[in-house]
Amino acid sequence: MVSAVVQTGERYKSSIRSEYTVAGSSPACRIKRERYNIMEEQATYNRKIKYDVVIGIDPDVERSGLAILGLYDMKLTVNSHPFPELLEIVRSVAFEGAELGHATVVYVEAGWKNKSNWHLSPKDTRASAAKKGEHVGRNQETGRKIVEMLRHYGIQVMEQSPLRKCWQGKDGKITHEELKRLCQMSGIEFNSPRSNQEERDSALLAITCSGLPIKYKVVESEINKENTL
Repeated sequence: MVSAVVQTGERYKSSIRSEYTVAGSSPACRIKRERYNIMEEQATYNRKIKYDVVIGIDPDVERSGLAILGLYDMKLTVNSHPFPELLEIVRSVAFEGAELGHATVVYVEAGWKNKSNWHLSPKDTRASAAKKGEHVGRNQETGRKIVEMLRHYGIQVMEQSPLRKCWQGKDGKITHEELKRLCQMSGIEFNSPRSNQEERDSALLAITCSGLPIKYKVVESEINKENTL
């Protein structure tokens, strides 16, 4: 089953660049091209290692985003869970998958690997900047603990630097519609009617690090056209 998925992915590979089209030559379009190049470089690197299940985690002190991508059935599920529940779910997926012969790898967004991963605004006061810094620090500590516990369980886990944010959502993050389009064009079944930002970020992490060829067709939106006039 895994070999069939790999073969399917290889058939996509030859048509990736022809599928990627952008209308116009504005700065917004250049950002979209950059987005594609970054995702494809990461995917190409991860094709060297074959896994059956790829899990993405976006750490959050309250509820971390969790995405489970099955490469054997090309299905993606997303949800968000508090720390203890998250660990139990990942552990169950990895151990039960191993009994079926499925190899699992977990990618945790490791904001601590960046010198700066803050989303500060020129309008932020010292108090608001300090509050954001505290929140970022707590999220990063949650991520470190997740990595530590999963390694303790003997689960393959990778610390992944945050992906560059080049999407149309707030702070350049991916929207639900963009995630649906990405999954649809990449042959991934994704049926969630809604998602929060942590869930979408974890999904993007899983897809990007899965080793699947990235297919994404972009047409410049009217909003971006207005912003670049």
